[in-house]
Amino acid sequence: FIPNVKPRVANTSLISFKMDDPRSVYEPGQIKLTIELKGRKKTLSIPFNKKAMRPSWRVYTTKIKDEFVIGFDNILVKVSSQLDVTVREIKNDILCLYADKDNGLWVGTSKGGLLYYKDIDSIPAIINLPEYSVTGVCEDAEGGIWCTTLEHGLYYARNKKIINSRHFMHNCILI
Repeated sequence: FIPNVKPRVANTSLISFKMDDPRSVYEPGQIKLTIELKGRKKTLSIPFNKKAMRPSWRVYTTKIKDEFVIGFDNILVKVSSQLDVTVREIKNDILCLYADKDNGLWVGTSKGGLLYYKDIDSIPAIINLPEYSVTGVCEDAEGGIWCTTLEHGLYYARNKKIINSRHFMHNCILI
């Protein structure tokens, strides 16, 4: 039995997209994604390998320079201003996206910690707070990084220099 569900749709003043037939995420296969940017439209099929019992239906977006990043389930989609698309599947479901002042991308995941991409194309991501569910990330005016987790509340790091450290949690203050 597959329930009758509506497609996921997101609209901003800059970009809009629609995911057709969201029931396809119940089984591995293809997700049809239609993206419209400044009057131009592109439709693509995204391979989806994860078998989900119940998809989250949450969609996250952020902008880095002139590129957009869309996150849903465990899929990251980068869309350039020319509608060039890069798709990346990550291990855990996405709970938040944040673009910092230096154009780095932070991805909070469910039970997979906090992923940091120094630039959107860098692989692999630096993983911090592993095994935690990171629900929010922001950078303050002084360059400090704030993270919220479901398990232990709020973390604060004075700067991004410690994100390369295997001891990120020990260099953070649990608030």
